[in-house]
Amino acid sequence: MTTIVVTVFVIGLIIFVHELGHFLVAKKVGVKVERFSLGFPPKMIGKRIGETEYCVSWIPFGGYVKLAGQSDIGEPELQGEPWEFPSKSLPARMGIIAAGPGMNFLSAFLLFSAIVLFEGLATYNTTRVGEVQEGSPAQSAGIRVGDRIISVDGKQVKDWDEILRRTHVERGRPIRIELERNGEVQQVNLMLDSDTEVLGIAPYIEPRVGSVARNSPAERAGIRKGDLIIAVNGQKVQQWADMARKVHSLPGETITLEWERGGEHLTATLTTDIREDFSKSGGTARYGVIGISLAYDKKKVGPLRAVQIGAWQTAMVTYMILSFVKGLITGEVSPRLLGGPVMIAQLAGESARWGVERLLNFTAFLSVNLGLVNLFPIHILDGGLLLFLAIEAIIRRPIPRRLRMVSLRIGLALIIILMLYVTINDITRWIR
Repeated sequence: MTTIVVTVFVIGLIIFVHELGHFLVAKKVGVKVERFSLGFPPKMIGKRIGETEYCVSWIPFGGYVKLAGQSDIGEPELQGEPWEFPSKSLPARMGIIAAGPGMNFLSAFLLFSAIVLFEGLATYNTTRVGEVQEGSPAQSAGIRVGDRIISVDGKQVKDWDEILRRTHVERGRPIRIELERNGEVQQVNLMLDSDTEVLGIAPYIEPRVGSVARNSPAERAGIRKGDLIIAVNGQKVQQWADMARKVHSLPGETITLEWERGGEHLTATLTTDIREDFSKSGGTARYGVIGISLAYDKKKVGPLRAVQIGAWQTAMVTYMILSFVKGLITGEVSPRLLGGPVMIAQLAGESARWGVERLLNFTAFLSVNLGLVNLFPIHILDGGLLLFLAIEAIIRRPIPRRLRMVSLRIGLALIIILMLYVTINDITRWIR
């Protein structure tokens, strides 16, 4: 029931925001809105307020705003009135169409920014290196596990966030890093060539529990926030990554966990839950989880910094989704990784188990996803309509109705095929 409620909330919110964008801009430029619907017909409930009927419909895979001068499928029904959509200028019509995806990006940006502003920026109050990625710029420069970073280009760093910020600012030229190793101060130089290249290091994080998911193996075993994990199956663990690797390697198996709480030594036997990780080729790898997340510090930031982080997170999510789509087109990524409503429900429910912050982050991610998908150049989606309006601007006349109808049928068929495919993927994944 929780998963259903959360899924309805998340999907309903991002669809509402999307359609609200169309609605507000249409009103602004003087186009009458005849219907504002969450979901597709047939109508479940509705109420007319003024010139607009607001309703909730039975098919939950989207929503729509019906504008004066347009049929239910978006084709012109022109009567020559100035408040009709086809009567408006090309820039006005393009603005109405683009406002839907635009609102999705804006809402994601505002959510990301608000989370950072009110919850603080997640960071680690350490400058000690816990991991060095194989083949990374950090490894090439000679940085090792256990090193403590003192400064970046002569500027002292106090936590991990400052390390990331300083190295990002200095991209494109040699970066001088001063570090302490075995009581001696040393200096190394490295280069980050692009915005997407990663430094290749992770902080040393003690295996202390930051949160426990509801109804998880860890919660049932009595593990609480703040507990320090000290051993898995009798093997001591020094940092979070060591503990996580041991648990991940034992999917669906019974393990013995030892931890400390206030000087007290505790132990319990529990069975790990099984998760699947999908590779780019579509293959799967099973791994174990017990439902705990690591502890991190929250650093308060001002509105300007929160806005910067919100914009960066929105851009990174956009880049990640576009990279995924590119991989699908080039064949580097298997289409088996695509998910639909069932996957969204599973992820929404899983996010809710971790709390409001994780759920809002997932909502922001999904909002960017919806905005991007709607910009695909397929007739029936906003991107296809924008493409037709752009062609109309170039040829200086409307595209012939016959061509529009053929394009509409092709677009509708593609969307139906895609929905069927992702639903089959979802069901197969859920059964497995």
